[in-house]
Amino acid sequence: MSKIFDSSYKENKLSEKYSINSIFEEYVFNKNYPYYFDEIKKDSKYSLYDKNNNFILPNTNSLFQYFNNNGVPHRNLFFVVDAFVDLKKYYDSLLTREIVPTKIFNDLNVLTSTSDPSILYQNYLFKVYNVFRNNFLNTQRIKEIKNINNFIKQFTIFIKILTRSISLSRQKYFSSNQVPIDINGITISFSNVKNYSITFKANEIFSDPAYDFFVNNAGRFGFFIDKHSPWRILADFNSPAMKKYMKNYKLYSADEVYENYYSRLEKNELFFLKNILINFWNTYVGEFRTVVEDRTMKNCNITYIAVENMSNITDSMFEQNFSKDWLLRLYAYIRVCEERLNVSQVRFDSMHKESINIKNLYSEEQAVIFMNERIAELKNNAGVMNDALTNPDELLRMLSTYKLGTPVEGINF
Repeated sequence: MSKIFDSSYKENKLSEKYSINSIFEEYVFNKNYPYYFDEIKKDSKYSLYDKNNNFILPNTNSLFQYFNNNGVPHRNLFFVVDAFVDLKKYYDSLLTREIVPTKIFNDLNVLTSTSDPSILYQNYLFKVYNVFRNNFLNTQRIKEIKNINNFIKQFTIFIKILTRSISLSRQKYFSSNQVPIDINGITISFSNVKNYSITFKANEIFSDPAYDFFVNNAGRFGFFIDKHSPWRILADFNSPAMKKYMKNYKLYSADEVYENYYSRLEKNELFFLKNILINFWNTYVGEFRTVVEDRTMKNCNITYIAVENMSNITDSMFEQNFSKDWLLRLYAYIRVCEERLNVSQVRFDSMHKESINIKNLYSEEQAVIFMNERIAELKNNAGVMNDALTNPDELLRMLSTYKLGTPVEGINF
């Protein structure tokens, strides 16, 4: 019999989450399905942390593309696809002879698999920029922006306010509940019933005569059933059945899967941060290309109107004007703000200096790893500032009324 995996899947509405959990859990307990409720504590981040509790994502080249019954492409880890193909063949061969199926579990036609983390992050950053542009950049702030340096100065103030409530770095974003579980590369869903009511979900799924058949046979091929989304399966790396498929790729444990098929986020953090600044600036220049201001001639009182054009910045231009050491400092500033840490200016400067030494001795990736490890230590030992803004209206009020030039609490960038 298959195990039921508890993903604590985040529904759009909090009330819906608890309602659906209650209905599904009641059914699960009544049916006496075993699951790893106490053993697996990763919740919606199952398979996204390595043995050292570092957040990881599957490598693009570790994902194999296959097609559903309608010719739509999907992607999962290689051995997960192998196991699913065999499950589907076995399921299809026995289903019509043993039960009369209904529309949800009749053919295991894949509807969703691995979401592209890059697309999720890009879409998210688009929303962040819109908040920055529409709720923070008032008329006075726009007048102050004459070049990318002025722009970044405003952006750092925005970061201090914004990150009280939401994420900006990939490290924080992907480890939050803002992303779906299916970025892990091992998740497959068969029924898109999100848009229906709670009662409909429960009745439609659990009254399906194919459901018990589906649950029992998924486990035979090494898959969990997601406890709170029973139309979804996840690969169980510890299942003897799944390990048979893993062995075909010379993988003998979950740790080996993580080591060979996944990577830590630190590998490209500075690259993504650089692209955020370039894209945000170029988007801004597309709207406000011309700067108009009153100026006074030297040695006289003649005032005239000066018109200047701001230009887009390319990757090479950015690197000529902003060093990797500067990027490291901005990244550290963002991470400290995101975690709402009580960090002194002296400690922050020291941490930044040490990260530069590590970058010069080893690599950018090691410097970012060091930074995140120090931030994790500070978070565990020093505690965080209790200033999270959970009310969206309060956040927008702060963004619109924060006075230009007002000192930002905490460390200075």
